Amino acid sequence: MCIGCQRVIYDPVDSPKTKTYMCNTCIKMLDDLALKTHVEPSHIVYWLIDYNDCIKNILWMIKFKSWHYLANQCAIHINNVQGLNSLLTKYDDIIPVPLSKSKHRLRGFNQVEELFNTAITRLNKSMITRKKETPPLFHFKKKKRQKLLKHSFTLTVPMDSCVRKKYLIVDDIYTTGSTFNELQQLLHNNGAIQVDLLVLAKA
Repeated sequence: MCIGCQRVIYDPVDSPKTKTYMCNTCIKMLDDLALKTHVEPSHIVYWLIDYNDCIKNILWMIKFKSWHYLANQCAIHINNVQGLNSLLTKYDDIIPVPLSKSKHRLRGFNQVEELFNTAITRLNKSMITRKKETPPLFHFKKKKRQKLLKHSFTLTVPMDSCVRKKYLIVDDIYTTGSTFNELQQLLHNNGAIQVDLLVLAKA
């Protein structure tokens, strides 16, 4: 069965080491990732694909079944997106959304780092940490997410090191924007002049 669309397939793209099954349609979907842009009043959102059931299933397997090798497979496709390298040069630092310590121990990795670490070699993985545990947020509406995320993140660098800097936050999916908004406020409060967002999928 294809891990993306859940359809039965008879010729899986499989290797004995990874056991990754994906139909040709879902592989082509990843081959066709392309940089898209939406300009908001306070920031820019960049994404590579519109959120769909296939992406939902792929991310679920990575995040909740710890399919590390599937994240690595997606990373290869992300690395091939045209225009991504030139976009990255616009920013002083690129920050993946951090996991809490307990989630990192449980999963064994940060899925955002694994998805983007091939395409983005200068991910700053230590500049911001997650100091507060939160439950999985997909069950909650925007106001509840905002409440749960309040003061969840903290800087690990001197506050004045952010002054007049441009930052790109990287995440796997953009839905309500609650996580990004909390990180954006933290960086702006410490002097950043621009904070934008890059995600794999945008709902």
